[in-house]
Amino acid sequence: MASLLVVLSVLSVALGFLLPVWETVVQREKEAELIFRGEQYARAIGLYQRKYANAYPKSIDVLLSERLLRKEYADPMISDGQFELIFEGELTQLNPNNEPLQTGFTSRNLSLGFDEESLGIIGVVSKSNKESLRVYKEKSHYNEWLFVWQDSEAESSF
Repeated sequence: MASLLVVLSVLSVALGFLLPVWETVVQREKEAELIFRGEQYARAIGLYQRKYANAYPKSIDVLLSERLLRKEYADPMISDGQFELIFEGELTQLNPNNEPLQTGFTSRNLSLGFDEESLGIIGVVSKSNKESLRVYKEKSHYNEWLFVWQDSEAESSF
């Protein structure tokens, strides 16, 4: 009986040390999945542009129906799983560090007479504002990781 108590106490101490490590492993796996899924969206938008003379898709459903995207991927960082869409013209507003001021459908687009249906989708971004373990393209928060199609010439400007 005493040896059973000793074994149980050793196991509980070992699990106490392994739990934070396991949480980190799970978080890193979610980050890798976020990058994969975001890049799938960006790749599908790039394929759409090649097929339709640099036009942007109006919805994710268009990418699915054209078979440029296998399925609508969920954002692994939030519970509802919905990526925030980035529309045309939203990345033209830059702060002094040449970084986007914000993503999401902006009031600036509304004031110019655009609505969400008339603008094409240029990319996706996570809605989670949590700090990441990994730094992706010099950004350390998930809502800063922009997954936007860039050809090789435009890539150097971002």
